[in-house]
Amino acid sequence: MIETVLFAGLVNWLATLIIVESFVFEPVRSWVRQGWPGSKLDYLMSCHLCMGTWAGLILALVVPGPFTHPTLFWFLNGLLYKAVGHIVLEITAILKHINSLLNAREREGERANGNHQADRDRSTGDHRPRAHQVLAR
Repeated sequence: MIETVLFAGLVNWLATLIIVESFVFEPVRSWVRQGWPGSKLDYLMSCHLCMGTWAGLILALVVPGPFTHPTLFWFLNGLLYKAVGHIVLEITAILKHINSLLNAREREGERANGNHQADRDRSTGDHRPRAHQVLAR
């Protein structure tokens, strides 16, 4: 059963990501934004929490989950699928943030190395951009 919940959560995360962020759905989001600006549908198309909840509820209609209560099973399973999908969303956001911090640190290191080059250029009186200096040699 845990495999089903994880699978449904990953499907929920991916479906939500495709609808809310992907290039493929940009025309749909743009059409909704232009046709109904500021509407709840416009908000739904740009909100991970909202779209993910609806995607989880729809997914629960076709993927049986651990909850089997006759009237609430689809609702509880849908929220469970959404919760797993949202955990994946948060993990990917944390990983993207860590990646951007590492890239910023790398750029700072490159700039520091570049500053040494700029100091050498100032000492020789050459104030042209680095690319021009290389081409001139």
